Amino acid sequence: MKKHFIHIASAILIILSGISMPVYGNEILKDDNLVIRAFEAENSEDLSSSWKASEDFLKLIDSYSSFIFRTKKSQTIEKVNFVLEVNSFGRIVGFELLNEADKGLKERLDFVIRQLPDFQPVLGASNFKPEKLEVIIQK
Repeated sequence: MKKHFIHIASAILIILSGISMPVYGNEILKDDNLVIRAFEAENSEDLSSSWKASEDFLKLIDSYSSFIFRTKKSQTIEKVNFVLEVNSFGRIVGFELLNEADKGLKERLDFVIRQLPDFQPVLGASNFKPEKLEVIIQK
């Protein structure tokens, strides 16, 4: 019941503040060209996340989208799928590319990930543990 109330209260705060981001659950951020969600580990039962992406995260990904898909090889790819490793302070500490890509795409993605802001803690989350978040960027 308490968790349900937190979801409702968080949704009301988001609606009142005008921010269009889900706060707690499997999908952290969803847009036309970007999805961020808790990474589905094999033994994980709880796919909710204690981290949320800021609005700057979406703006940076949008601004670097043409940079990510700029070469001939990367233009043939429809989407880039990778996992971000977030530590217990919300900092991005690593990533793993899930789809096959050339060396240039991986280096460009590495540059973009270093530019991204830290994740923010979700209101009402009980603990802030290191997590893996799946990110899908579509052309």
